[in-house]
Formats: sequence, structure tokens, C-alpha cells
Amino acid sequence: MIYLIIPQKYSSRFVEYFKKNQVDAKEVEECFLELDTNDYALVNNLISKDFVSRYISRMFFVDKKITNIDELQKINKKIRIQVYPKIQENKVLEKLEERGFDLSPTEFEEVLSVVYVNDQCYYGLLNKKHYFRKIHEKKIARAYYKIKQLVFEKQIKLDNKVVLDVGAAPGGWSEYLKDHVEKIVAVDPAQLKIEGDNIVYFKNKIEDVISEVNNYNYEIIICDVNDVFYSVFNNILKLNYKNKQLIMTLKFSKKSLKKINQDVEEIKEFLKMYAKDVEILFLFANTKFERTLFCVLN
Repeated sequence: MIYLIIPQKYSSRFVEYFKKNQVDAKEVEECFLELDTNDYALVNNLISKDFVSRYISRMFFVDKKITNIDELQKINKKIRIQVYPKIQENKVLEKLEERGFDLSPTEFEEVLSVVYVNDQCYYGLLNKKHYFRKIHEKKIARAYYKIKQLVFEKQIKLDNKVVLDVGAAPGGWSEYLKDHVEKIVAVDPAQLKIEGDNIVYFKNKIEDVISEVNNYNYEIIICDVNDVFYSVFNNILKLNYKNKQLIMTLKFSKKSLKKINQDVEEIKEFLKMYAKDVEILFLFANTKFERTLFCVLN
């Protein structure tokens, strides 16, 4: 079994993410997610993506059950321990030190996970090279992680593609895409904070440069504009949109979950006239008032 400590508000998104990748997951305690698998390599690959790992505090791998920590056999290697819940950690440390375990939080060979859950005690041992470390690099904007996750989940082919980035500033989506596509045509009246030899930047509203951007043979349209869907989509229809992939952030300003879900279904119905393969996702980097649309425009 594998356990993750995550922010509680992301629980449903984690469950859905693992479900899509053939891993059963459920929240067993607040902020504590259980993955019903011992396939550590699979899970490690899934959570190594920075759009996921930035929300994970700690990972525990356990494959054995004991009645109490005194039953744990002596490990003749230098180990680091991690315990859930945290309140049990000092107690476990003291017992292991009393029994002569060689413990170190930095100079270790193996990682020992001890988990107390559902009135049971579990433990597991992993080599140091598999130890989960939370890595978070500073990006221009949270939107960087939206586009990165969507490209991964939808397996979008970016090589040699030209992308039109509507509402590009400050540059989160372009920051990721510039290293993967042939050209980005970025449009936003606000200042773009990312540069690149393959970025063409129009410091305008999209409605003011329709003819100019339509001179470019873009194949993907991405849009992260802070406006209601129907207003933004009206401008999308002025572009050379046919047979183009559309990736768009949907904004639902301070609405209830029920109302957001209703609006999502209405947008899906509306798009039947204009698109195929319509999917609306709740990405990790979406706020609770956002969703991300992916479709192919007819």
C-alpha cells in the first residue's frame, strides 16, 4: 500500500488523477490518501510530475503489518524514518534508538515508513534512491502547471506546432510551451514576462489583432482570459479555428460547486455545435472556481 499526505481540498482531484492512470485511490483520513497498489515504480512515475508533486507533502510505502513497533526486525543499515501520524514519530524514534537502530535524517541508505491507520500499524522499507522529495521550482505563473498537466493527460503532440496563446500574460503557458513547440503567437495587452526566439508577441487585445494573428498557421489555440466563456468564445470564432485544438480556462467567479457543474454541462451542450472530443477537466492548478476545457473545433 502507498499513502500520500496532501491538502484536503485536492483530494478529489488526486483520486480522479490516479483513477485515470489505473490506480485505485481513496481518502482514508483528512489529508491522507491511500493508493491500493504496491507498484511503487508506477506511482513514483505519476507523482514525479511537478504539477502533482508540488501538492504532496510526503509519501509512505508500506507492505507489512505488525501489532506494534517492537515487532520490527533489526535493520543493519543506516535508515531514515517517516511516520504517520506525525504525533507518533517521537515515540517510534525512541523505541528504535533503544533497540540500536542506526538512524540519520541525512546520511541514510534506506527509508523506513511507519503508518498507523484504521487501528493497524504498517511498515515498509525502500532504498534511498526512491525517497520522495518535494521539489518546487519558481515559475512565472500557476498556469504553467495547467498546460503541463493537460499536455501529459491528453498526450498532446507539440513538436513542430505553432500555438496561438490568447491572454498570454504574464506567460505561464508560454513558459512551458516555448521549449516544446516551433512557434508561439502570444496576445495580451498586459506585459508578457517570458521571452524566446520562437515567441511573437502582440501587446493587444485579441479582438484588435484578429487579422494579424490569422496570418500565422497556428494549429493549437490556448486561452486563459479572465472573462466569461461565451464572451471569450465569440472571439475564438473570429480566428482560423476550424480543425484546431482548443485549450481554454473556464472561469466561474465565486459560484457554488452545484452551479459550476451546471454551467459545465451547459457549455458542453453549447459546444456540440462547434467542437468534438469535448472534455472539461479539474486540473491540480485550477482554483476551485476554474476548470480547463479541451476540444477539437469543427
